[in-house]
Amino acid sequence: MNDSIEQLITAANQLKKEGKIPEAILKYKKILGEDNKKLQVWQDLGKLYERQKNWGEAGKCYEEAIALFPNQALFYIHLAEINKQQKHNLGVIENLRKAVAINPKQYAIVYINLGDALRQEKKWDEALLNYEKAIEINPKNIAGYLGKGEVLKQKQKWDEAVLFYQQTVEIFPDNAQLYVELGLVFRQLKKFAEVKENLSKAIEINPQQGVGVYVYLGDAQRNDKELENALLSYEKAIKANPKNPWSYHGIAIIKNMQGLWEEVISNEQKAVEVNPRFWQGWKTLGDALRKLGKWDEAITAYSEGIKIEQNSQFYIALGDIYQEKGELEQAILNYEEGIELLPNYDPNLSGKITNYWVKQGKLEEAITKYKKECESKPTPQRYVKLGDTLFQIEAIEEAITNYEQAINLGFKNPWLYAKLGDAQLKIFEVEKALFSYEKAIEELGNPREIRFYPKLINALRLYGDIDAVVERYKEECAANTNNIKNYLKLGDAQKLVGDIEGAIASYEKAKELDKTIAGIYVKLGEVFLEIGELEKAEETYQQGLEQDGKAGVLYEKLGDIYRRQGENELAITNYKQALEINPNALHLYIKLGDVFTEEKEEEKAIDAYGSVLKSQPENIGVQNKLTPLVFNYAISQLGTGEIETALEYFQEINQAEITNNAVRWFSKL
Repeated sequence: MNDSIEQLITAANQLKKEGKIPEAILKYKKILGEDNKKLQVWQDLGKLYERQKNWGEAGKCYEEAIALFPNQALFYIHLAEINKQQKHNLGVIENLRKAVAINPKQYAIVYINLGDALRQEKKWDEALLNYEKAIEINPKNIAGYLGKGEVLKQKQKWDEAVLFYQQTVEIFPDNAQLYVELGLVFRQLKKFAEVKENLSKAIEINPQQGVGVYVYLGDAQRNDKELENALLSYEKAIKANPKNPWSYHGIAIIKNMQGLWEEVISNEQKAVEVNPRFWQGWKTLGDALRKLGKWDEAITAYSEGIKIEQNSQFYIALGDIYQEKGELEQAILNYEEGIELLPNYDPNLSGKITNYWVKQGKLEEAITKYKKECESKPTPQRYVKLGDTLFQIEAIEEAITNYEQAINLGFKNPWLYAKLGDAQLKIFEVEKALFSYEKAIEELGNPREIRFYPKLINALRLYGDIDAVVERYKEECAANTNNIKNYLKLGDAQKLVGDIEGAIASYEKAKELDKTIAGIYVKLGEVFLEIGELEKAEETYQQGLEQDGKAGVLYEKLGDIYRRQGENELAITNYKQALEINPNALHLYIKLGDVFTEEKEEEKAIDAYGSVLKSQPENIGVQNKLTPLVFNYAISQLGTGEIETALEYFQEINQAEITNNAVRWFSKL
């Protein structure tokens, strides 16, 4: 009998060798019918089914083999491969876990495959352990490193991922993919110089990169204002794949920065042509059309975007257009659609909606409407709308109730906590307001953002026992010595109780934890200014700029110091530098206008104030600064016959009320 089986095995193997798969399968099945203990035959039979892509029969074969040989890890590995082909990921995990439990001394690829399957199920920690095991078994198998890097990225352990990839590229210095991955981690950290360095290295190793690498490189160059280099990168991306919309979109963003609206339109039209479902292109296209006053075309673009992506941005943009057209009812309908889609609280949009009801004199009507909406379908967005409208009519307690309802339904948004704090402070619930502002700071996440600290300070001023708060903050710092926000809160509280040395020490501790946060230098500088140490404040702001040369607020603070010292030229230089970084900071134009006014540079002052009025035509404070300037400028031009020029310039900023005053004054001259 044994001789007969051996002959059958030989014959089956020969058939397999000759590629006669169906005949070989029949032979192997005959062998197993006579002796099912032939382990190798089970394996050969399963592999033949795999060659036929007959995953069902292959799986049955391995399952039968496992029933006969439950301690043979190899069959679990084979069955896991079948599970993978059948997209049965949990089966992959189950069988590979059994395989490594039976025999941990597997090839690295087994642990890599297990890690990949676990990663698909978001079992990050177990996946990480398996990749690390794979690396330990075979340090030359790059797949283990790539898998571990992916897990670190998914867990958002960016600093750890940076260190890991940096160590890995030392092992595989010629692997372009590793430099790409390292560059993408730096992209998450917004460290664009490092993004450029690593993606450029990847391209140097292998210029045949996918379109994404060139697009990401272009994005990083664009963020660093290297616009020509960015354009070249996007063009290379187009060459790599002319059907990818992101390349055209990148070019459009640059043209948008340059105010070249026709070129923005041209590139976004290409983007949506190659991919009509590219909603980002429809949005930017609509924005550019709107800049050119092509409102109907912009409406069409936004409407196309809405068909693809129910995104609040489209509705808000439509609302803005209808508002510009004076179609206020259409505007409010779109704003309300937009706020329904927002995942978080947007104070600007909420303000637009409440301002509409205020102007219409229909706040009570709005409240009735929003209450019905909350009853029919309670959502956090609807409670926020109702809360904001109630806030407008000073129904503060009701507003608080609605803000709290929104939070309970999942709106863990820093702006909403801040709004809740404002409401609580308005009815002197100071302790609750303090807690809300603390939550706003906590929820903001990014320690670089310090916008809610002034609200916290205001609440602390009204709080009866600041010393107790100081002690609580000290305890929080002791419990978590690596939390920057805790030290910033402590420093603010210490400053309020007059503990200047303590405040400086707290801010310095925060700076030790991260020297690149501009807000820390702002707070330190303010302490020095408070005690009259202008030189130390200036030095502090300069140190901050050495760490982050793009911190516009530090240039602004330097400008304030120089202006205080009467060094207006230096003040102007720094304000301009701040504006270059943040061109939408309108208050900087006001500061520039004020300095130019002091320097008797009327034309420059008019330009600066005019920049504000183009965005805020109803800004009474700026109107009041501008009116006498234009008048005086006109007077100064009497002898040269330039009054009409002054008036024309004045009319360009489209301030009807002031223009009429100017005309009246000029008519008297």
